Amino acid sequence: MWNMVIRFVVIALVAAGAVWLAERPGTLTFDWLGYTVEISIMVALTLLVVMLFLIILVWSLIRRVFNIPGALSGFFTRRKSENVHEALTKGIVAVGAGDSALATKYARKASNLAGDDPLAQLLKAQAAQLRGDQGTVNRVFESMAQSKDTEALGLRGLFTQARQDGDMEKARAMAEKALDLNAGLAWASKAMLAFQSAGGEWRAVGLTLDNQRSAGVLSKDQESRLQAVVQTAQAIELEESQPDEALSFAERALRSAPELVPAAVVSGRILSSQQNIRKASRILEKTWKLAPHPDVAEVYAYLRSGDSPQDRQKRIKSLTNKHGGGVEGAVALAVACIDAQDWKEARAALAAVNEDRPPVRVCELMAEIEQGEFGDKGRAREWLSRAVRAPRDPAWIADGQISKVWHPVSPVTGELDAFEWAVPMESLTLVEEEPPAAAAEAAEEPDADSEPEAVETIEVESAEDADKTAEPEVEAKSEPEPEPTEETVIEPDLVEEEKSNAEDTQPANGADQEAEEKQAGKKNNDPVDMHRPDDPGPRKPVKAASGNGKPWYQGMFSR
Repeated sequence: MWNMVIRFVVIALVAAGAVWLAERPGTLTFDWLGYTVEISIMVALTLLVVMLFLIILVWSLIRRVFNIPGALSGFFTRRKSENVHEALTKGIVAVGAGDSALATKYARKASNLAGDDPLAQLLKAQAAQLRGDQGTVNRVFESMAQSKDTEALGLRGLFTQARQDGDMEKARAMAEKALDLNAGLAWASKAMLAFQSAGGEWRAVGLTLDNQRSAGVLSKDQESRLQAVVQTAQAIELEESQPDEALSFAERALRSAPELVPAAVVSGRILSSQQNIRKASRILEKTWKLAPHPDVAEVYAYLRSGDSPQDRQKRIKSLTNKHGGGVEGAVALAVACIDAQDWKEARAALAAVNEDRPPVRVCELMAEIEQGEFGDKGRAREWLSRAVRAPRDPAWIADGQISKVWHPVSPVTGELDAFEWAVPMESLTLVEEEPPAAAAEAAEEPDADSEPEAVETIEVESAEDADKTAEPEVEAKSEPEPEPTEETVIEPDLVEEEKSNAEDTQPANGADQEAEEKQAGKKNNDPVDMHRPDDPGPRKPVKAASGNGKPWYQGMFSR
């Protein structure tokens, strides 16, 4: 709009000037070379405009003549740039399509035209990777790592190659160099964090997390949570040797993440051993309110050594009355009641969770109640049969693997805070707590083409598939119910007899498979065992160790 206004004003001024000159005619006289020339003002102005136009035209022609060499050079430069762009574009498309021959062709063309251009070198490395030429890949990335402009890209390429080759020392060295070059490189920072976590270098992990927070790789909340996980790992390692320092680490972790169950468990055990029952109760109750867990209930029940089963029952009942706990609360109360032989209270605790499809541990507890209260082996067998096909109990899960105890890092990726308390899928991998020596050696020297030997895969049949198979027939007992006795523990032969009856009722071609599924189901769904009155107290988590005395997860950072 303003352009139109300006143009209108200029045209109006020119028109006004022409009118003004037309209303004031006159002549212009000048002497030149003995001649006297007289012309009108309008003619003189017209000739002046024409002369200016001719001067501009001549100057433009002269400039074009002098710019011909530069124009020719620019033409060839633009043509070369277009050819390089075309080669890079088609080469990248060929790499994405997996056409190694075409990718190699355009990579050579781009390299010949562009020389040491970073994109041409990267395309050359990708084409070499596609055809399996690892020597060329390493040479290209090493060359890029020597240039200041492409050093970070070369280091990342060398890091990736080292990981694929299983050379973790070289991969770590490349990540360290990249961090020295630029502390804000997210891939290098995460790689170093995984290496340090898998090796249990918790002080170094804390410093790396601080650097990530400063570089903007992590948010404040993420950094606080991961620092809490690191402090919990330190507390677990120092619990037996340096309990005071372990307690300090655990309390710091709980200030950042009060829902972190392992930190609360460590704090509760240490404070209980120091007879600081009130503080331990507050910590465990706060964590239970945010994240109910069997380990929290177990430590809470055994806070005071020497308590009778009835005292532990009262303590757990108080906890569940104040803070609930859902299924975990019902199971914890039922276990405490069974220890105290309060069968009616145990049955009432499970009444809300044994409807529809109760989980495995609820079925097993109900079998124990039936046997303990009435001595009814038939009803106990029925509950144990339901346990075989019942939904699985929650467990610590990370990257498709199940662990009986919490660990700070994933055994697959080395990632911090990977384990979560959840119900496993139908088929997951069970992490062995004490891997054999061969698995420990494999953990120290990982192989790119193999999985760690410290794990085994367990297939569990789903409920729908199980219903299609023959269900074990349970014969009702017509004999009178015996009077309950003081000794109410389920007899071992009851379980064996149940397994035998179930096997006999299956088709011949599925008997072996059904027995294996029962054994797998029991292995993955062991209920929390609240200790009997003659037990010394709550068990402590088993610290899995490899053959060289290191935690099981050290050296298991996979590619």
